[in-house]
Parts: sequence; C-alpha cells; structure tokens
Amino acid sequence: MQGKSVGKQMFLKAVEYIRENSVLPATMELNVNRNNPAVAFYEKMGMHKASQGDFHIGNGYYMNDYIMAMEIE
Repeated sequence: MQGKSVGKQMFLKAVEYIRENSVLPATMELNVNRNNPAVAFYEKMGMHKASQGDFHIGNGYYMNDYIMAMEIE
C-alpha cells in the first residue's frame, strides 16, 4: 500500500483522535527502529526524534529505536 497515502491518512486520523479525546496540548510518541525508512515518513509528518533507546526484548535481542514525538494542540 506504499505510495497510496494510506499511511498518511492513518497518521492524520490518529492526530484527529488525539485532538478530540485528549487534554491539549498533548504529545504523541511512537517507537520506530533506527534503520527503518519510516523514520523519514514520520519526520515529514511533523514528528521529530525526541530520544533513542535500546530496549531488551528477551533472549539477548534488543530493539534499537528512535522515540519519535509530536506536540498536538
């Protein structure tokens, strides 16, 4: 479904939901693997790299993520 604006529409729907159901201003955050090309998509949508972390998921494996954030007003 890439290139068909499905991801953009889903992202905008999430922002709309937060605006309608949260005390504003609010911060939307998500984790995305540092090597995932989706990082560029989230930055294009207005998010920024707030921090990063290596999260142990068991058996010696780690998720190497950026924590992306966006302020919603």
